[in-house]
Amino acid sequence: MTFHIRDAFKSLRRDPAFCITVILTLALATGATAGIPGALAMGSIVASLLFGVRARDPLIIAGVIAIVGGIGLLACLIAARRGLVLNPAAALREESGWPSASI
Repeated sequence: MTFHIRDAFKSLRRDPAFCITVILTLALATGATAGIPGALAMGSIVASLLFGVRARDPLIIAGVIAIVGGIGLLACLIAARRGLVLNPAAALREESGWPSASI
């Protein structure tokens, strides 16, 4: 007996796409939190290459986090919607090369 993630999400009361999006948003937040110290460390290199940008400009850092986070959230929503539309049995049958049962 196999247990699929999709079946597990069906048992939830909320929308499965919402649950997937929350999990992936937590991953995005973790990545952003880990990336901020790296961005601050690389600030002096960026400031030497770009004219008019300070090493630790909070507006630029916040803007980049907002843009990258928004794109990541959009990617999570698209992936969740596409994953829920997919029929797992049909996808596995198509991928394995077995003929479909058309009797």
